[in-house]
Amino acid sequence: VYVARVVARDVRIWHEFSGRLVAVAQADIRPQVSGVIEKVHFRDGAFVKKGQLLFTIDPRPYEAALQAASARAAFAEADFARAQKLIADKAIPQREYDQRKNAADVARADLATAKLNLDYTAIKAPISGRAGRAEITAGNLVQSGSGAPVLTTVVTSDPIYADFEIDEGTYLK
Repeated sequence: VYVARVVARDVRIWHEFSGRLVAVAQADIRPQVSGVIEKVHFRDGAFVKKGQLLFTIDPRPYEAALQAASARAAFAEADFARAQKLIADKAIPQREYDQRKNAADVARADLATAKLNLDYTAIKAPISGRAGRAEITAGNLVQSGSGAPVLTTVVTSDPIYADFEIDEGTYLK
């Protein structure tokens, strides 16, 4: 028979769980305009900063669209300015004045859209983190819209979550 003295002391209880590390934030990078990828500006797995250029889509069609929208906006603004002078002298009906004003407003909106589309040809990182593999490389045509392909993924590396499963009994303890 073995005899042992009972000693009261703190015992550290611990459990091992299988888990994985998960990024707190993740961004799937997709094109917002259609076109040919001209250049990839990062290396696979590189750390990128928020706002850093990742991809360039051929901007030439969007530059041309911006020039056309700019010309239409200039014409519509000049036409509206003439209408303002004519309506003051009551030389044109109110309806024609409203139409010219509307045309100028539409032309300004089209110009803003053309500028925005040109800006979208430079695809930038929305968050800082580690970039994944470039799924689409230079020379490939990409489409915008709901079915747009993922060009790459950027995930944050600080902070991160430790994701694991635990049984109910251990959780309740």
